[in-house]
Amino acid sequence: MQCNLYGPLGYVDIDICIFTGEKAQAIINSIAAVEYFVTIKGKKHLIRYSNLKTYDPFFVKNKNVFYALLYNDVWFEDEQTFITIQDLEKLLASKSFPITPEDKLERLFLKLFSFQQEDGQMIQPAMVR
Repeated sequence: MQCNLYGPLGYVDIDICIFTGEKAQAIINSIAAVEYFVTIKGKKHLIRYSNLKTYDPFFVKNKNVFYALLYNDVWFEDEQTFITIQDLEKLLASKSFPITPEDKLERLFLKLFSFQQEDGQMIQPAMVR
């Protein structure tokens, strides 16, 4: 799927999400911006941006975090907003997620422990989804 966007500089073809790399479902209209839907875990998310520079150091550094926020459905409350770097900075500042390896390991263990009905119970792979 491609999004053929006509703006002041002509058409821009978009076929993948800049945050996730997943296939995008184009929205074609007369707005000089990029708009598309991306489906993550069965839920459609509207992505809208204009003037968002994907080479910005903040964007590049946090691209995987943006993917995780979309994947875990903790993205923007109002998906109608056109996303800017400032919006992404505010989004990250408002969310809680593990940063250090120790934090990540602790969250992993807590998630695994949540599958147990009693201490010491073996966790089967089918239980973890």
